[in-house]
Order: sequence, then C-alpha cells, then structure tokens
Amino acid sequence: MADSSKRKRMMHLMTMNINKSSRDMKIKRDQSEFSLHFGLVFHLDSEIEVLDLMYEDYFTAERSSMDSSNVFFLQSSDNPGIMLVSKPFDGNGYGAWRRAMEIALTAKNKLVFVNGSCKRPSVASIDLQNWERCNSIVISWILNGLTSDISGSVVYIKTAREMWLELEGRFGQLNGPLLYQLQKELSQVYQGYSSVTSYFTRIKSLWDEIQCLNDMPLCQYCMGVEQAKYEEKQKLAQLLMGLNESYSATRGNILMMKPFPSVREAYSIWIEKEKQREVSSTMQFNSEVVSMNAGSLPRNYSTKNVPQFPYKNKSDFRKIICEYCKKTGHSKDKCFKNSSQQSDEIARNVNMVTNSTTMAGPFTEEASGSW
Repeated sequence: MADSSKRKRMMHLMTMNINKSSRDMKIKRDQSEFSLHFGLVFHLDSEIEVLDLMYEDYFTAERSSMDSSNVFFLQSSDNPGIMLVSKPFDGNGYGAWRRAMEIALTAKNKLVFVNGSCKRPSVASIDLQNWERCNSIVISWILNGLTSDISGSVVYIKTAREMWLELEGRFGQLNGPLLYQLQKELSQVYQGYSSVTSYFTRIKSLWDEIQCLNDMPLCQYCMGVEQAKYEEKQKLAQLLMGLNESYSATRGNILMMKPFPSVREAYSIWIEKEKQREVSSTMQFNSEVVSMNAGSLPRNYSTKNVPQFPYKNKSDFRKIICEYCKKTGHSKDKCFKNSSQQSDEIARNVNMVTNSTTMAGPFTEEASGSW
C-alpha cells in the first residue's frame, strides 16, 4: 500500500511538471508573437494578468477593424484608385468641391481623418497600423479629386488632415467676403429668358451655399420651426421678385393664398403654368399654319370643280368618247388638242390687247397736244 501511494504521488508530480512545462512553452510562444508586433520583450516571471490584458486588447482591435461601423473598416471597393467626385478640382468652385468630398468621405466613414476627430495613435498603440492604412487611402482619394497641377503641390504632405488644411488655406475664402459675394449674386438673379426650372435651380444653389455659411443656432423654444417658416417666406419673396412679368397673374394668386405656400408648392404651380403655355402656344402655331395654307388656295377653288372619275374598270374607261376630237379614252376637258386650241386663243387675245394699247398711245399723245 505504501508503494502504491508513493507511486501515485510521483505520477502526480510528473503531471504537474509536464503541465508547467507546456504552460511555459505557450507563454514563450505568445511572448515571441507579441514581441514581433509591438517590439516588446517579456520575461518568464511576468504577470499572467498583464499578458491576458494585452491578449484582450489585441483581439479587440482585430474585431473592431472588421466592424463596418468602425472608422478603420475598409471595404473591398475602397482602393486608392477610386475617384470620389465627378470633376477634379482645378482651382475654381472650391466650396462645391469641398462639399462633394465631405459627402463622399462621410459615406465612406472616413471624414474623421480630415476634420481632426481621429488623430494619429501613439507608437505603442495597436491601432497605429490600421490608422496609417486608412490615412493613406484618404490621401489617395483627395489626390484623385485634384488636377495634376494642384495635386503635385500637396503630394508630399504626410497626413490627410494636413493636406485638407493646406487646400482650405489656399482656396477657401473667409465667410465674410464669400457671404457678401453670394448675397450680391442673389440680389441680381432674375429669370430673364430662361425657363422656370433653370431660374429656380440657380437661385436654390445660392440659398444652399449661404445656409452652409450661416450656422444659425437652433431655437430652444420652438426647435427651429418658426425660424424655418420665416426663412421659407423670405425665399418665396425673393423667388417672386425675380419672375418675369408674364407670370404677374400667377404671382398675384400666390400672394393671395392662405396659408402662405411653401417654395416647393409655388414651384409646382409655376411648372404647371409653364406647361400650359407651351401647349397653348403649340396649338396656336398649328392653327396659324392651317390658316396660311387655306389662304394660299384660289378664292373660287372648290372641290366641285375637280372632275371626278366615275368609271371603275378599263372597259368603262374605253367607252368614253371625246366630243372635240371624236376619239375614245378621254373626255373633252382632258383632250390635249382642246387644251392647245384654248392656249392659242388665249395667246391671240393677249396679242390683240397689246396691239390696241400700242395704237392708242400716239392718239392719246396727239389728243393731249391739241388741248
């Protein structure tokens, strides 16, 4: 019994030593992997809790980079060669280009790399590699949206935030002068010879750009409802003032409406009125063409004078006998000889009138001279 119990104790100690050796080997393997990733050196006597904590941070970062809501997430289509805007920026229209880039970067969940929200992590951070990859992607997208001349001047900037600030400082205007310029253009917008759609598109683009510059605080009392109604009335008044005088009746009807219509409702009324005018002008043009064609016919023209052909087959046609030349196959009004005879008579009558006019000339002169 003593030998068996002693043997069991020895087996238990050997099992513990084997487990301890396996655990030490696992720690060494994990230490080697983390030292390659982070340049850190561990000792065998380090705390197990520290190793577990770093394990948790590492795999949390890996899972977050695979989450579509994470800023470091990249889709398969997010490559450096895509172009986010339809037209590269050439130095003109920076405000519209910036707005288009902001919309595209927001859709890609990468706007934080240009507005300063996502800063560069520290060297020891496990997110550094993901940040550098996404930063390079955003830089490529910005360069693709610039012409070759402008992109060549900012290609050596290292971060997307610095590149964005460089473009903003060179091409962006201060809100004061730009707001003055937009308000001046808005006061000079008239419909002129353009359509209602073109006029509305032009004035609405100015409204939207001015609204982006004016960051009005939200009213806490009405949550911006009354402010929105006031701005809607101001926009409708500006839109009415720029319309042509041909829409004066429609303008008066809109001003008399209660409650006051919105800009969209007024625009729908103008579009309907414009379509009605196009239809009426087309109908008037067609009636004038018909009148001109009717006026070009002779006054005594009638379908009654048009000879009818009552014969249905060739046998009936051959039974016709011309009363002038006594031949078959045609009537008197279709006879060629009769037509020639009538032409000769008309020519003789014209010659007689001409000769009589010539003879009356000397007689008139002598008679006038005798008086």
